[in-house]
Parts: sequence; C-alpha cells; structure tokens
Amino acid sequence: MRVIDDVGYRPNAVARALAHGATRTLGLVIPPLQHRLNSEQLQFVGAVADAAADHDYDILLSPSGGDRERAFDKLVGEQRVDGILLMETRQHDDRARKLVASRFSVRDHRANRI
Repeated sequence: MRVIDDVGYRPNAVARALAHGATRTLGLVIPPLQHRLNSEQLQFVGAVADAAADHDYDILLSPSGGDRERAFDKLVGEQRVDGILLMETRQHDDRARKLVASRFSVRDHRANRI
C-alpha cells in the first residue's frame, strides 16, 4: 500500500470495467442542448448525479432528439454505461423502444410500464 501511495497509482476505469463487466457509469439522456435546461431540469440532473455518487457511480450526459439520435444509439449500442435514464420521455418514445430491444432493463417510474 505504501508503494501504491508513493507512486500515485490510480486504478484504470477502462481496465476495471473489462475485468468486472461493469462501468460504474449511468447514462442520463437529456433534451437537445439547443434549448437551455431550465432550473427544474438542472435540479433533476443534480439530484441524479448526487444519488449516483452516493452509490459510487458516475454520470455520462448525452443529448438526444433531432440530430443527436446517433449519440443515443452509440450510448446504447456500445454499452458505455450500466444503465440509462431517459429525461422527458414521450408517450410513444422510440428511445424507450430501443432500450427494450437492448440489454437494458426498462422501468417507467410513473406506472411501472414501458
């Protein structure tokens, strides 16, 4: 442990993710950034970040909508995160359908439905 401290060793997150099969990162899909986030949305983002930190998770923000759908597809398809939270879902949301088709489990906080 002294040598680790002396050389300033820090674990490599990528290597840990490969070894453990988990990134310890959650994706938070936010509305397109051409519209600034309002104070309620920023409070939500902050609350998500605080809750994640309480459980030793990091947050990766990813905009979606419009020309940003490709970023969402990468987030899901490349398994960069252990879980994804969708902010501001629509009644018939293609992003939720993509998550259902992926390896991620899906919960709707409003009524436990997709």
